[in-house]
Amino acid sequence: MQQTLGIPDREVWGVDENTFDLDEDLAVSAPHDVYALMGYCDNRDDSLQGTWITKWDVDRLREGRLDPATGGGAPGGTVFETDGIYVAGGWDPASDRSVLTQVLPTNQTQPGEPDSGIQVKAYAADGSVLGTAWALRPDSGASAHGEGADVQSGIKFAATLAVDPTQVAKLGLVVRGSEVDAWSASANTPVVAQPRATVNPDGSVKVSWAATDADAGTNLRHTVFVSTDGGAHFIPAAIGIKTPDTVLHAGALPGGDLVIRVVSSDGMRFAVAETTTRTPNATPHVAITAPGNEQRFSAAQRITFKAVANDLEDGNLDGSRVLWASDRHGNLGTGDEVAARADQLAEGWHTVTARVTDSGGAEATATVRIFIARVPGVDPPPVEKYGWAASPARFLPMAQCRRVVPSR
Repeated sequence: MQQTLGIPDREVWGVDENTFDLDEDLAVSAPHDVYALMGYCDNRDDSLQGTWITKWDVDRLREGRLDPATGGGAPGGTVFETDGIYVAGGWDPASDRSVLTQVLPTNQTQPGEPDSGIQVKAYAADGSVLGTAWALRPDSGASAHGEGADVQSGIKFAATLAVDPTQVAKLGLVVRGSEVDAWSASANTPVVAQPRATVNPDGSVKVSWAATDADAGTNLRHTVFVSTDGGAHFIPAAIGIKTPDTVLHAGALPGGDLVIRVVSSDGMRFAVAETTTRTPNATPHVAITAPGNEQRFSAAQRITFKAVANDLEDGNLDGSRVLWASDRHGNLGTGDEVAARADQLAEGWHTVTARVTDSGGAEATATVRIFIARVPGVDPPPVEKYGWAASPARFLPMAQCRRVVPSR
């Protein structure tokens, strides 16, 4: 999903899945409409909503504190390869109400920011403090939603604590030195069986599992993670699932050996189960960033062709993997940026293709149309627009004031 940041034809903006799930009045929106709730994902399958990221992660991407090529990395500071828990929630200072939205296992912990004024504290069953951590980054002004809580205009928080999840009996929220809320663990830990992963012909993976909880009335939520390095590091693939199954779409999965981890949570206690599978080589992505579609060039004008390409297995692909060609001229060169002169190309319309190949031999293409004229001010003939065409048999183009006027 995060592979596609900056490639306009593959970005979809909208509401974070957890927020959408808890407030059905929200709908998919453009980022300039609902900036505080925006996220993005690969738009080839809009059922991938469970993988959309939050505004907090969008900020980290924009500021260079999260790597868009892998979706990994940490929001600033030193990252420790230490097992612990990731805690997220929201607090509204106006109403003094709070909500705990996620407690998940993590194998990377990081010091937070004391300037946030927000801490998360973990307690053992005997009341002793297991650990305390500052919030990684509070998100002032954003809404925080959760079942059983109404935190509409509060502050989102997240923290990682290097504690043993099995020893945590209570979590406390500390703001400016005072504990404003606390959540106690349920009596029983959920149980989840080893998941089953089935690779479909299209490269997607169906994951199913069985999970139970002995506590009456508990509604389990499930999060699915994937690892490409044998389980050393995991990234989320689907978040907050209510049913014990999901489909991980091929566009979000790298090819090769995957470890799939399912975390079933009752809100604070969770159980973890893993399985392994092998997925086919993923198709790379390529997008042409210049020239613009249907742009016009004339005389000896310089034409610069630019493209960006990346791949789930290989990361960002360098220019040696990008081949350019015109349907009328043939080969235009190799590279993420190549140049040509308009007077070296045939007059008329050209469909220019950028073709990229990854290390596994998978290919992807992107195209753009340009118009070449020998002298400035010559417009192309009418072309099909919005489902209708200016037929040469019915309309004769007549150049007037640098525009084409159809006339019978």
